[in-house]
Amino acid sequence: MALQFQRLTRLAIRRLQPGDTLKEHGIGFERMANGDGRYTVRFMVDGQLVHRVVGKESDGTTRK
Repeated sequence: MALQFQRLTRLAIRRLQPGDTLKEHGIGFERMANGDGRYTVRFMVDGQLVHRVVGKESDGTTRK
């Protein structure tokens, strides 16, 4: 089953102002002050919630 994004769409990501964030399906996107975007993930491992920065929009990272 493919993920269907309702909130984390390309249009919604482009419209974010610096400091704004969107989160869906454990994937987060934050628009930084310099205009770049940062992707993060949250997941459970052995009962512990783990937060990781995956990459920046300028490096070619996407929500998938």
